[in-house]
Amino acid sequence: MKLFSGKWPPSVNGAMLAFFVMLMLYLFNDTVGMHDGMLVFSDFCQDVYEKGTGAEPPFLNWQLAFLGGIFVGGLAAALMGGG
Repeated sequence: MKLFSGKWPPSVNGAMLAFFVMLMLYLFNDTVGMHDGMLVFSDFCQDVYEKGTGAEPPFLNWQLAFLGGIFVGGLAAALMGGG
């Protein structure tokens, strides 16, 4: 399918990014960002390191899912792009 194999113009990329930012603002009433998610994840890692055993995992909120989505999206883009 040409949609996934061809390059998209920068204007389409910008419009899609703006749409998703506005969708996030509408759905979650919060700005798109990873600061809080990184703090929660780093606190969890610190607890695991200090206690030496598995601590209770943090509650999965949209910011932690956003962090996971960046990793999954980057992996999918690399595999689809042949990289």
